[in-house]
Amino acid sequence: MFANIAPMERSKQYYDESAKLLDIRDTSVVTIQACIILGGIATTNDDATTESVYYTVACRMANLMDLAHRSVTYPLEREVNIRSACIFLNYMRWCDADTGQYGGRYAWSTFGLPKASVYLVR
Repeated sequence: MFANIAPMERSKQYYDESAKLLDIRDTSVVTIQACIILGGIATTNDDATTESVYYTVACRMANLMDLAHRSVTYPLEREVNIRSACIFLNYMRWCDADTGQYGGRYAWSTFGLPKASVYLVR
């Protein structure tokens, strides 16, 4: 699939589709997912500033939505939300340590840690 595409251009179609999903006025899981994809692409393109903007928006939206405690219909949704909150917590701690700014965001004690992955495949 990628044989005839230069390595630095392989993410373009994913970037374009994710950019279509991004509506910064829509605080939703879809917007968070678009930010994560776009942030990952910025990382691979060695664009730290853009990466930081996308990931920060995703983290703030997750905080606004209280993603770790959001009511869900299915146990799998709960696990995905908790895992996402854990990822955002780690990212924000990494950013805080990098910049020397330590803000009070999520703490591990405010939500349970994810269950073992075996639980997800039952």
